[in-house]
Amino acid sequence: MIVICEPMCWGFEHAPVNAALIATVAEAFQEEGLSFLAEAEHIRYVKSILDAHSVVVRYRETTIPQWILH
Repeated sequence: MIVICEPMCWGFEHAPVNAALIATVAEAFQEEGLSFLAEAEHIRYVKSILDAHSVVVRYRETTIPQWILH
C-alpha cells in the first residue's frame, strides 16, 4: 500500500495537481494499492477528477491543523 497525504490543502486548492500526482503513482506502481489522506472537501475534488479517469484509490479523511488555517 502506497500512502499519499495532503496535509495543507483544502477544498479545490491544488486538486488537479494532487490528482495528477496520484494518477502518475498509480500508473508507475500498478501492482500496489493507493491510499490518499486529505481534508474531506479536497478529497471530493480529487476523487471527481480521478473517477473520470478510472483511477482507483482508497480515501481517508484527515483534519488540517488550525495553525495552518490562520
